[in-house]
Amino acid sequence: MNHVAKKAKISTTLTPLDQQFVELKRSNQDKVLAIQVGYKYKFFGEDAKLASAILNIMLIPGKMSVDPLNSSLEDRQYQKYAYCSIPENRIHIHLKRLLAEGLKVGIVDQNETTAIKSNSSSKSKVFLREISKVYTTSTYIDEEFIKEGNYLICLKENEPNKDKISMVAVNIYSADILHDQFVDTFTRQELETRFLHLNPVEFILIGGISHATTKCIENFEAFRNDDVGKLRINRFECQPINQVLDLLKDHLGDSSSFGLIAEMPHDVQCCFSQLSAYLKDFGLDNIFKLSDNYSHFSSLDKRLTLDANTLKNLEIFSNATNGLENGSLIWLLDHTRSSYGARLLRKWVGSPLTSKEEILERSSCVECIIQQYKSIPIEKSVTLLKNSVDLELALSRIHFGRSKRKNTYLFLKAFNEIFEVFGGLKDELIKFESMYLSGIFHQLKQISTNDLKEFEKLIKMIHSPAALDDKKSDSDEHIVKYFNTNFYDFDKIKHFYDVIDGIENQLNDELKEIQKIVKRTNMKYLTNNSEPYLIEVRNAQVGSLPKDWIKINGTKSVSRFRTPKTSQLYKSIQYNKELLVNQCNECYNGFLEKIDDCHHSLNKIVKLLANLDCMISLAAASSLHENYTKPSFTDVQEINLIGSRNPIAENLQLSHTSGMYISNDIKMRVEDGRVAIITGPNMGGKSSFIRQVALTVIMAQLGCFIPASEGSTLGIFDSVLTRMGAQDDLMRGQSTFQVELSECSSIIRACTDKSLVLLDEVGRGTSTVDGYAIAHSILSYLITDIKPFVLFITHFQKLKTFERFKEVKNYHLGFQKSDDELIFTYKLTDGCCDRSYGIHCANLAGLSKEITTKAHVMSTFNYKKIKDSNDYGKLWEIVDELD
Repeated sequence: MNHVAKKAKISTTLTPLDQQFVELKRSNQDKVLAIQVGYKYKFFGEDAKLASAILNIMLIPGKMSVDPLNSSLEDRQYQKYAYCSIPENRIHIHLKRLLAEGLKVGIVDQNETTAIKSNSSSKSKVFLREISKVYTTSTYIDEEFIKEGNYLICLKENEPNKDKISMVAVNIYSADILHDQFVDTFTRQELETRFLHLNPVEFILIGGISHATTKCIENFEAFRNDDVGKLRINRFECQPINQVLDLLKDHLGDSSSFGLIAEMPHDVQCCFSQLSAYLKDFGLDNIFKLSDNYSHFSSLDKRLTLDANTLKNLEIFSNATNGLENGSLIWLLDHTRSSYGARLLRKWVGSPLTSKEEILERSSCVECIIQQYKSIPIEKSVTLLKNSVDLELALSRIHFGRSKRKNTYLFLKAFNEIFEVFGGLKDELIKFESMYLSGIFHQLKQISTNDLKEFEKLIKMIHSPAALDDKKSDSDEHIVKYFNTNFYDFDKIKHFYDVIDGIENQLNDELKEIQKIVKRTNMKYLTNNSEPYLIEVRNAQVGSLPKDWIKINGTKSVSRFRTPKTSQLYKSIQYNKELLVNQCNECYNGFLEKIDDCHHSLNKIVKLLANLDCMISLAAASSLHENYTKPSFTDVQEINLIGSRNPIAENLQLSHTSGMYISNDIKMRVEDGRVAIITGPNMGGKSSFIRQVALTVIMAQLGCFIPASEGSTLGIFDSVLTRMGAQDDLMRGQSTFQVELSECSSIIRACTDKSLVLLDEVGRGTSTVDGYAIAHSILSYLITDIKPFVLFITHFQKLKTFERFKEVKNYHLGFQKSDDELIFTYKLTDGCCDRSYGIHCANLAGLSKEITTKAHVMSTFNYKKIKDSNDYGKLWEIVDELD
């Protein structure tokens, strides 16, 4: 009783708006609320304090807490809540900055206008306000935010072992839905692999999450591009086991989507159910009704595996220097014209093909595009893609009812251009040597000419000048003029036009009566300060006017009035104009639903165009240099590269210098040199060389031409696995040696005889004796047991003895040596290098002459001493310690 009385007493001190804020905030504690007040959005209380700090806008002091029983002494000094405000027309600019801080923001719109409220029974109360939209970074699709989209990932670990992880990921931009369940180790390499492929911006974690997974998420956030913003992490308890499917069925019914989910493991179903409940708050839960968009992340039967280490070590999506895209493989290959093409290409690059038929099909398509680039179909396609809006994003916005009128018109216009381009192509023009390329064009033509005839008519229902008028894009005038008389429900709109016309006629009749009263037949209504239907008279005439005329405004010389009837008619016309706007909004929402009825066919066109865009992009990448060639593929494992170059290093070098990149040949076959042991000086190009072999394999299996000479031949690999570099992984609490061992262990578990394995200086993270022993054992196991292809960099020269196996060859990167200088030739040379020449590398690195001279004397002395004594065991130990 006391609590209720106290609450009532305090609430009476609040303004109606402040009280409304308190009620909204108490039921939305997880959100920062932006509340529409007239032509501004206001933040109140703690939300205002947070928003003012992030947006750098003025905070008006006042109360902070919405809990009157726990308010501070400072709060009790104020009658009103603290607030800050932003202009209505800049809401999305500021919204993006709030979302980048990992916040969840609710937009509270004023759902009544003055005109409608004045005709309602609640006209004496505060304006009705409700949350219209909720946003986080992953769910924001109203304007383009992040190029490749914003994945939201839901994770659940099994109990009690927490070694099996269930995952569902959704991308609201493209409406992609990925699901997976996999076993992982304490290193969480499998989980990190998925993070690097999907680049999520938000997580939902169900139940208790292990320390290993928590560290994996923290590590991912620490090393991602800062421009993306902060990760948002939501935690929820598990839903009751016996309710999960019931909850999903309530939402999805007996749809094909529910049938798909019902066949999945229970923990995956839990992820779907939790995501569905979470996205309902955003009005986005109907994404799960798009059964065509479901796919399994681990469907790798025909895909080359690139795990987290490989993605980072080979710089597939970002460079290792600053985490940006520049200097990565995707940077080299991405010449897409459209956003949806760019998103698909990222998927391709992250999962190259392993089916020989598919690789040859794609590479033949790339070759055909290069040869036929000036053909009419290709040229028209390039122009169309170059000028295309983001059709994938636009289709998602329409599906979720979030598309602005102008964007909807541009979407329809873009599809009509697609129909015109592809529907008008003659069959003989799209008969290419590549059956795959011909198939894309034939499918686009078939859908354009047959499947969407009714869809084509929709754009003719829109009044294009109103749709394209940026100055009035959010105005009532823009809304009511959007549809023309061809619109299928125009009668509903016309009804209000007729009512308004009738009121306009009454206003004209009233004007005739006014003209008689003021004895001026040329009297017209005028508008002043946005007030229409005014009668202006000189102040000297005011005394002769009827007493019931209402003065609206005036100056020293004139006064402006409305008659009682004019005032009543004006209110009526305002009211009906608001009803007209509401009717037009209702019609527009129905119009979006009608477009969405064609979602399946439209989505198919977008995917075909994205595919074509990617093919043209690979053709452009393959044509960068005249010395990119189409490789041949064999049915047995083989690497035979002639004049091979590192594609990334070559392009970075050409962008800064005019020098030629040093090319190399390498031949590796199953029974002849499938293991290459590479030694030589530091900084001699060893790591760059083995990366170039791996990158070449990946490019080839993407269907791209490769930076090598004619006659290069490759087998088809099922995975590229790497262990490179040596640094402490302090974010995970792992030392250099622990990282080495865990990565090597993962490689051994994952690799097959069709894998390409890159190992760089295994064993350097511990003592020389132990390091050599481990390197020897791992190499021996790979040679004799699993038998993958291996590129093994080492400073343990004694490992050269493995060349006794016919599968093993020793190489080093060439150099020329004098007493004081080491000149690198970067040419792959047969044989083991006898020393690592660490002192010369120290000179190149800029270490002081005094230090390197003393080191050189000591190195020479110890090397000679041990060589003379034939104590080779000590030799390797001392040389490694010096280097």
